[in-house]
Amino acid sequence: MTSYITGLAGTPGPGWFTDDNGQPKLWVATETWGLPVNAGQWNGEGGSTVDGDYDNFFSQRAAQGFTVCMTDPVWAATDSGAASVNGNTWDGVTPLAGGSHDPSSAGLNATFWDRIDYMFSSAASNGITVGLVPANIGDDVESGNWQDTWTTTQWQDWGALLGARYAGTPNLVWLVGNDMFSPYSDSILNAVYAGITGAGDTHMWSAWYNAECTSRYITDVNDSEDWGTEYAAFNFCYTYNCGYWIIEYAYLEVADEGAAHLIPVTWGDGYFYQGSSGGGYSSTDDRALRQEWWWTLASGSRGVLGEAENVYPWSVSSCPGAVTGDWFFANNAKNIVTAFTGLGEWYKLIPDTSSALVTGGRGTRASGLASGGGGGSYEPAFTNNYVAASKTPDGTLAVLYLPAHTTVTINQSLLAAGYTATWIDPVSGAKTAAVTGSTYNSTAKGTNSQGDSDWVLAFQGAAPAAAVPPLYSMRRC
Repeated sequence: MTSYITGLAGTPGPGWFTDDNGQPKLWVATETWGLPVNAGQWNGEGGSTVDGDYDNFFSQRAAQGFTVCMTDPVWAATDSGAASVNGNTWDGVTPLAGGSHDPSSAGLNATFWDRIDYMFSSAASNGITVGLVPANIGDDVESGNWQDTWTTTQWQDWGALLGARYAGTPNLVWLVGNDMFSPYSDSILNAVYAGITGAGDTHMWSAWYNAECTSRYITDVNDSEDWGTEYAAFNFCYTYNCGYWIIEYAYLEVADEGAAHLIPVTWGDGYFYQGSSGGGYSSTDDRALRQEWWWTLASGSRGVLGEAENVYPWSVSSCPGAVTGDWFFANNAKNIVTAFTGLGEWYKLIPDTSSALVTGGRGTRASGLASGGGGGSYEPAFTNNYVAASKTPDGTLAVLYLPAHTTVTINQSLLAAGYTATWIDPVSGAKTAAVTGSTYNSTAKGTNSQGDSDWVLAFQGAAPAAAVPPLYSMRRC
């Protein structure tokens, strides 16, 4: 039986995502912008119909361990493969009835939104929740694009249309933003939020700000907006830096008023797989994304992001085939998800920000904002040797990611009595026992299954036995 993310547990506090059965669920997200407007365009290349494209994409990504698809139903970034600056599909179907651009005077075009309805249905049948963007400040509101002149009234009416249609859709999370450059303002987000919630929608929300920031509190010194502090149910972290940097930051940050406001943290956006390995393993591209996944998970993230430059626009005929053709997604992604979620209460891990657990051999921690341009130009950061680490409050689980050969020293007193130590191959997920002690040498361990020097180290101990209450008989003899 499939299950999909529907809510949160363990909040207020670090918490975790839960599925429709109330069980912990890892956020493993694609960011596939062009799928809704371009689905069905590439006949014979992954599905001969719109529905076929959705079914193939979701079933393939689900088999790779994915649980979330983040997308924009009316994506209008034509410079990145969108069908139209007007939010239309590749075959000219318009979002609003009659081709209108005014949500205050026109309703939703049923033909367009019937396709989106099917997207939700197909995703749900494959255990995937859709992170839908109702206000894409980065792309759809760029100068000349179809929403760039909307008033706050129009934004609220747009939200009301979406809220009324999807209030009862179970596998939905609202994500506002995506690179909120000019003309971003809280007024737009407030209007969309008011429209959607005013229509009776109760799904959880998060905010998607600029690179090197989180949804709860902007870290970019050039932007002081913090809409997410008020409305975000989980902390959507966006970085092109080493993934642990933003996750640790999110655990340490505080609200403007000075009160701690820790909520579930996930790595939501950043480095994209470059898709240049041609079906074979690449020590640059494949290792880069693998390191980001393990760096963030070993830092206490409740999720990861993984999408490829040759997939996300869905704008050329090769995109559908790349879903299973890119090496990382075909050979590594599911192994990471399976290995990590098989580690006890992984959803309660808290980052070792003070190096109380890992007391030596931790390497050099990245600091500040990432430098350079986009995409592959960020790859030099992945040569960083910092050991990401986290543990559960009761010490029954700790996870370390060692990106390069090193010797680490740990404080064993923070681990549960009788703990075991296990080396995990970060590529295959294969596990081998390690001799417990205060030091661990990954150099002596050698290379992993791809001949690289990175390893995962897990410590697991039995949870304290619950007290058994005495039995009392209510029967009188």
